[in-house]
Amino acid sequence: MGTIQRTIAMAKGSWAVLRQDKELMVLPVLGVIVMVIFAVVLGIPLIAALAAMETTNELTGEDELSTAGVVVGGLGALIGYYLLTLINQVFAGGVVHGAYTRMTGGDPTVMSSIKAAVSKIPQLLPWAVATGTVGLILDALRDRGFIGKIIAGFISFAWKTATFLVLPILVIEGLGPKAAYNRSRELMRGRWGESASATFGFILIGLVATLPAIALIFIGGSIGGAGFGLVAIAVIWLAVTTVVINTLNGVMRAALYLYTVNNQVPADFADAGLEMAFR
Repeated sequence: MGTIQRTIAMAKGSWAVLRQDKELMVLPVLGVIVMVIFAVVLGIPLIAALAAMETTNELTGEDELSTAGVVVGGLGALIGYYLLTLINQVFAGGVVHGAYTRMTGGDPTVMSSIKAAVSKIPQLLPWAVATGTVGLILDALRDRGFIGKIIAGFISFAWKTATFLVLPILVIEGLGPKAAYNRSRELMRGRWGESASATFGFILIGLVATLPAIALIFIGGSIGGAGFGLVAIAVIWLAVTTVVINTLNGVMRAALYLYTVNNQVPADFADAGLEMAFR
């Protein structure tokens, strides 16, 4: 079975699991809502505090932040960024735990999945700091021009591949981030190529799924005001596609974790070639 065929089979298996627990798609949506609420709750008092720290430049006569304001603003933004990353990890972990529960004979709910992930916040917090820091480094590289973007792309892909099973290990086994990373490396030893293929495959599926939305945006922008409806449909399409792809990705990670740890092929993945992918 080739990489593309295997990716399609794994996507079908993930969808089969998701059809049994469609409520798992609520988790990424809730994650976005919680992040927006958190950003507003943190942002409003931070903006108010920074406004109170403005001073007038004697040379230009313009208002600018004091040194203390710059420090407070920088720390506030950094803390907010890491906490938003944590929220994202919690809800992504909820999807993984819910899918794992289903594939091991349980009947997950939105609340049971959230509770399971929230209980692992002590493990997820340092991992959020690690992944968030990698994200900042990658952003800095992308700002370095074309070469920086290429380097960032390779590092990003390598990072996603190397940490493929870390999130399932964190939320299912409850190991710390360092132990989870080492265990993921051990489980994936000799299987990096297939892990990369799976990662690339879902990225490719996501890109293909967004093509209709891109076409609608192009057409809507070309015909002017009358195309507003098409653009609105495209935005909704992108949102739904993102939710579905992220949820399927979590299901797939849970399935691959289950196979690598227990050598157990979930029933819905019987035709996905897991044995060939991880022999």
